[in-house]
Amino acid sequence: MVTIGVLALQGDVRFHEEILKNIFKKYKIDDGIIKRIKYPDDLNGIDGLIIPGGESTVIGVLAKRVGLLEVLKNKIVNGLPTLLVCAGLVFSAKMVYDKTVGKVDQPILGILDADIERNSFGTQRESFET
Repeated sequence: MVTIGVLALQGDVRFHEEILKNIFKKYKIDDGIIKRIKYPDDLNGIDGLIIPGGESTVIGVLAKRVGLLEVLKNKIVNGLPTLLVCAGLVFSAKMVYDKTVGKVDQPILGILDADIERNSFGTQRESFET
């Protein structure tokens, strides 16, 4: 049995759950479990974690509010396999900057040895350049 957690504070949680269901089906993992992670105790018993895209500031603020920030950081630092997608990568970086305002003061995990420069605050549609 394998249990994969999806951080479900904000972002495209359902998309990642659907992808996991398809992976379980494709590789005949009949006992695969997908678990939404919203609180510290939800991390118990998972074999891996996906931190999906969304809005990294909102993810950080909510994680801090529910007491998940430090617990999540400790689990990952101590070896929990974790996939970081878009805002999940920003949320995990050691330093976050914004193209316009500079250093951003937002709750982050600070576990990924990277400095991230966000393209801007706003919707996905506003973040693309053509």
